Amino acid sequence: MANFSADPRAMEVISEGYRSIAAKMYRICELGQDRVDLLLEACGDDEMGAEIKENLHAPAAKIEGAFTSISTVVENQTNVTKGMAAQLAAAESANIANVHKGLKR
Repeated sequence: MANFSADPRAMEVISEGYRSIAAKMYRICELGQDRVDLLLEACGDDEMGAEIKENLHAPAAKIEGAFTSISTVVENQTNVTKGMAAQLAAAESANIANVHKGLKR
């Protein structure tokens, strides 16, 4: 692993950034069905409302589904980045300990 450099502290900061985004996405997704329901209600019950519902329901449902998918991806990225930061920190600690052992000889 020549020229390997990684900063576990920076990765931890990045994972916190992802965690913050994941929390915001979770809040966005919480109200997704309410938004769709309100949209459909706003269309009305007449013939024109039925046509509007037909045109808007599927795209709105896809948007809310996309938000949910994005939320899941960001949450996974948070976990992976945090895990990598922990592994890098552990490797760094082990390397430092090995260097100190070598100096004591």
